[in-house]
Amino acid sequence: MNHRQPEVFISRKGLTPATESLYRQFQQERLIFDCEDPEALGLLRADAERIAAGMDDPECAPPMLWSGVPWPGDDRPLRSDYCLSISVGGSKTVALLLRIEGEEVVALGPGGEEVCGSKLEELAKSCSFATPTAKNTPDGYSMIAKIAEGVCDQLGDNRAALGRCANIVLSWAFASSIERTREDLLGGLAARTTLMTKKQGPFTEDLRGKDLCALFAQAFEEVLGHRWPVTVVNDGVMALHYLLGPRWRNKYARIGLFINGTGCNFALAEPYAVRPEGIVSAERESYEPRHLLAGEGPAAGERVVNYIVNYEIGSIDLVATRSRFDISQSYPIQTNALSGGNAFGQQFGGLGREFLGEEFFHRLLAGYRESGSGGELPGGPQISTLATVLPDEASSRLAEFFPGVEMDGEETDSLVFLCRAIVDRSALHAALLLSAVSFRTGFGFGQEESGLGDLLGMEGSIWSIEGYPQQVLGYWEGICGERKLNVELAHEPGFNASLQGPAFLAAIHAQAEPS
Repeated sequence: MNHRQPEVFISRKGLTPATESLYRQFQQERLIFDCEDPEALGLLRADAERIAAGMDDPECAPPMLWSGVPWPGDDRPLRSDYCLSISVGGSKTVALLLRIEGEEVVALGPGGEEVCGSKLEELAKSCSFATPTAKNTPDGYSMIAKIAEGVCDQLGDNRAALGRCANIVLSWAFASSIERTREDLLGGLAARTTLMTKKQGPFTEDLRGKDLCALFAQAFEEVLGHRWPVTVVNDGVMALHYLLGPRWRNKYARIGLFINGTGCNFALAEPYAVRPEGIVSAERESYEPRHLLAGEGPAAGERVVNYIVNYEIGSIDLVATRSRFDISQSYPIQTNALSGGNAFGQQFGGLGREFLGEEFFHRLLAGYRESGSGGELPGGPQISTLATVLPDEASSRLAEFFPGVEMDGEETDSLVFLCRAIVDRSALHAALLLSAVSFRTGFGFGQEESGLGDLLGMEGSIWSIEGYPQQVLGYWEGICGERKLNVELAHEPGFNASLQGPAFLAAIHAQAEPS
């Protein structure tokens, strides 16, 4: 694979006097890095190595979270009956009745019509509602009850079809520790929330230590009058299952999943030592298998099983790229720098006020309020658009987002450059975290003995920004240095792996556990 210098958003080529000045200032502030500079690359590489070492340190927070979900070991074609698949994200919740036929997802649409492909995508858009927040729910169980009620409302006439469902499988966008209560996975998990960082902070303590699977089962029973087994798994682990059917799994050495949207996370399978009798003994004693770190092997009598790990990278502390503008109290630095929800807007506010000048910045805010786009500051969609706008489209887009604001050429260039810098920084942080994973596990380098490369699945709105995956790949290669990447990227615009992943998990793990 040829080395690519990242230059999709930020490049020293074609700088104007105004953007040349911004380029130098942003470098001084550690907002952007010149990856042609060995010193800059050295700083990034050292931080990636520090992060990698911290991932194996039990004293570091957050811990690597065992999911209780093993890597599939069965290559039979997938087929499943309907399950109620629910994706609870930081901003929206989506629910559909889904089944798997071969490796195709089939949804039950209005009037009992089965749909797939683009029609399924359209259906998913119409079956979403806002995830409850602290503003409209007094406590954790109220949040869960509102989700159950919202799901049932969205199902409409298809509520009657729930009788055909064996399971409710829920993708949960918050950190949770897992206990296995049975050898079979579906209905055999106790998920306990440990961290909530997507505006649901007040619920953290209320839900901490409580079994989410049992709470959701109770909430659905109260609405529907029937109790289903509920399986709650972190959304990164769920989304990864979209790529774990045989057609994907047999083509690659390892498959990982990176979520980058309202928040960010990473999931990958890693080896664990397990007792011969399994996860749960005959005496019903449950335990967490022992994570095998680099160079470790199983003890006598143990066997090795690969379990998916929820990295919770959205809470990993960054050092080399920290700037004085990373002051958000609601988002840690890497979420603030990575994600395009409120975070891009937060950065626009801090950087715009200082580097665009107070007078021009306030004119922009006044114009933006007139646009009717919502909010006080441009958010992820607007900033992403301006970061990728072509020169001949810049004027029309700026007039759309900031109506009535007159700008000279220097102001236009500076505004677009600032948006590019925000998106470029997000790509750099994504690459920094991926490099840490590579240094720790070898993921991204492929497997020399089999000749197979690795696959990185990409979930979340940020990956849809034109050129963004390529920018991440360029930075990732630069930080890894001489050891070349052997990895493919998989992202399907419009697909919702966090919604379809639960259906794949139900189909895969209803068939067989790995040997």
